[in-house]
Amino acid sequence: MNKTNALITGIFIIIIVLLSGCPGRKDIPVVAGDSTVVYPAKEDDGVSASITYYHKKSKKTGKMLGVGNEFNVSKKGRLRANIDIGKLYDRKLIFHIDWIGPNGRSLFKKKIEVLPEDSLSAFESSISISSEKRNPGKYSLRVYYFRELIAEKAFELKPEAEKKKVRKKIVSNIQLSKRKYKQGKEIKEDTIFKRGKNKRIHAIIKLQDHNHYQKDLPVKVLWNGPDKKTFYKKTINVSPSDTVSYITSSISCSRKKREPGNYEVKVTLFGKKLTSKKFFVRE
Repeated sequence: MNKTNALITGIFIIIIVLLSGCPGRKDIPVVAGDSTVVYPAKEDDGVSASITYYHKKSKKTGKMLGVGNEFNVSKKGRLRANIDIGKLYDRKLIFHIDWIGPNGRSLFKKKIEVLPEDSLSAFESSISISSEKRNPGKYSLRVYYFRELIAEKAFELKPEAEKKKVRKKIVSNIQLSKRKYKQGKEIKEDTIFKRGKNKRIHAIIKLQDHNHYQKDLPVKVLWNGPDKKTFYKKTINVSPSDTVSYITSSISCSRKKREPGNYEVKVTLFGKKLTSKKFFVRE
């Protein structure tokens, strides 16, 4: 009898400990501005979470790129989730992440511990969205705090996108000028340039729809001479998060470096020509 009472007492203590670390949730969930479905805690200082889906982070700024709730399956695609609990607490927090497929079944689970001495209040999880592993459909991610559901968010995978349609939009046109371009100033365009000391030819390449991509774009600018060969090339990494609407490249037009004749400046992306512009250098 004593052993039975001790067992019951032990179980009771365990339940109390679990409940103390996991306050109850309100019956009605709340939809946040970022479409995360939040199950608020009954206590004011209860743990909560927001979920943000994205493809990758910019190497320049660290910002999340390709943020959204709709994504395309791709050959080597990966979807990442940033889960932010807003602040750090004075105790260890245990979370469980559960990725859910279109059939309602779990695809992948992950346990995450957040400690008071951690530097960030956010943590991450990711899954493959390759066409070999994922079919188009509606998916979701659930966040549990001490195995109690505190937040979930849906996302949709769509069929693989056709990259060629996007590539044609990335550059609208090229303008050539004798003067270096200053943002907001009118461009005085030229197609005939005179050789001379300290003279240069500037190419202003206007961008459009580059934020449709989900990764940095290695745009190449190639300058070709009268012999049709490339004498100078420059690679410019364009980030989807960049707010600039143009990129620039320039070459010398001195007598030592440029012979009279027909020239061309060409812009490519992933080995495909986007646009080009011809010009003439005279004596």
